[in-house]
Amino acid sequence: MHLRHRVAMLDGQAITLTRMQYRLLALLLENAGEVVPRATFLMQIWRNVPELSPRQVDMHINAIRRRLGVYADHYIETVHGTGYRFRPMSWP
Repeated sequence: MHLRHRVAMLDGQAITLTRMQYRLLALLLENAGEVVPRATFLMQIWRNVPELSPRQVDMHINAIRRRLGVYADHYIETVHGTGYRFRPMSWP
């Protein structure tokens, strides 16, 4: 992912992401290997808009997973009851 150019790449091909999907994926990448709680997504991406449910995060993460295809389960781990973790290829 090229954060400065806002381009996500997978197998040398650009992945089409919405602006919101890109922002969520960028937050995961910036915290690779660490659990990012749903509340953190809501605060940093949506600025803690009270009408939004943590399930909004789940919906966008699922859309990112669809874009990642067969790589989705390897890269994005669900930490039940908490949030998500990005697992880079070199991560154990």
